[in-house]
Amino acid sequence: MKVGELKKQIDELRSSIVLLKAPMDASDLVQKLSELVAPFGEQIDIQPDMMPPVKELLKQFWNRVVRTMPCEQSNQWNTSACVTPWLALQRSLVNADLLHADFHHPMMFEELKSRFYHLSATSNSLKCMELISLLKSTSRMLLYAELDELKNYPVAKLNEKIIANRPQEIEKLQDIIFLLRSTFYLMYQHCTLEQLALMPALIYFRVPTTDEERRSELAIFNWLTKDVNACVQFFNINDRYINLRSIKEVDALHHVAHLLPTGIIGRKNFLRATDASRWIYPFIHRFRGNPDFLEDKEAALEETLRLLKKDFNRQNDKSLIGVWDFALSVKMYERILTGSEAKIVHSAIYALCMEKYIGQFNVGAQPQEPFSLRAEWESVKRQAAEKSKMAAVYGKTERLGFFETLAVNQGRLKKLINFLEENQTANLESYRSYRLAMSSGS
Repeated sequence: MKVGELKKQIDELRSSIVLLKAPMDASDLVQKLSELVAPFGEQIDIQPDMMPPVKELLKQFWNRVVRTMPCEQSNQWNTSACVTPWLALQRSLVNADLLHADFHHPMMFEELKSRFYHLSATSNSLKCMELISLLKSTSRMLLYAELDELKNYPVAKLNEKIIANRPQEIEKLQDIIFLLRSTFYLMYQHCTLEQLALMPALIYFRVPTTDEERRSELAIFNWLTKDVNACVQFFNINDRYINLRSIKEVDALHHVAHLLPTGIIGRKNFLRATDASRWIYPFIHRFRGNPDFLEDKEAALEETLRLLKKDFNRQNDKSLIGVWDFALSVKMYERILTGSEAKIVHSAIYALCMEKYIGQFNVGAQPQEPFSLRAEWESVKRQAAEKSKMAAVYGKTERLGFFETLAVNQGRLKKLINFLEENQTANLESYRSYRLAMSSGS
């Protein structure tokens, strides 16, 4: 590239900035670029040793982009009108072998990576490189998607392999399906909604990568997040391909093994965690597939309560401690829900817990004198729990009587209400102390 060509590019860049009145002032950087090339004749070839100060100015520009358009707006980092003229300049330098392709990508990726980390719900959460590694391994093992295959990727390729049923490919197919199912579970169990929103940009700006890797990894991510119902159905139909051997054989899985729900009964636990009966998957499918449904608060609440009850009824432990454990698992999903979704789920799990608390007095109780003190006290606790439920869930506040006020301020009912009214329970040590306290008192 001749110096004259670069000067022309810089002039075009200056014109673009003036016309745009961009929200980010970079005119000083354009001026500095002009000053760098001004001493050189127009017919002089630009040499690599002339590029370091140019690269430094480009880095300064992208630092300003990040400050002006934070990670939550990373979808504009390649499309914003104040960015595209600079990208055009970079492409010219790349074509002249004076700049590496995707020059600014490492900077943007590190910014996204840092933001992903700071959005983590707990210190033991899934790391972005672990999630990217899962997507990367899946697309490589499955083979990348061609442009005309993107619409049905990865399902079409998977179904082809399943139908072919080649003995020599069974283990590889098991690994691919285990990778997909693990990624699905980990995203919904360990990532926040804000973290998932960063993933398309993380996939795009990762270095090194290729266009075929980008489109394949993004297609897998989109399938796992935008068609939840289809994912769960596919996984459940193909349970037979889940083999815990994959955790040892595939590095990407081995590195996240501590986050997978294998436990003592391994395979059974893993299958159940991504089973269609789990409330979270039909909930997301129903509410995000029809956002207007959330407007009908009563119908949304009843549907969510139905899903929670269906899931809870499949639990082995249906005691009050069991519903406490179940409520914790539900609260942990709040991180991947929108504000309106989380409110509905909070109300529904509150209702379920109060119903189970009330129900404990009717299960296995010994016949009592109708006017005994114990019978009267249990009646008071039931009434207090019912009023608490109506107030918290339906907003129907009814004044508590003297003895009902006593009931909600002591024993298990107080502990349960305190737990439900807390924000998301991330501190498991705190939860364990609550749980131990639940074992005593009523």
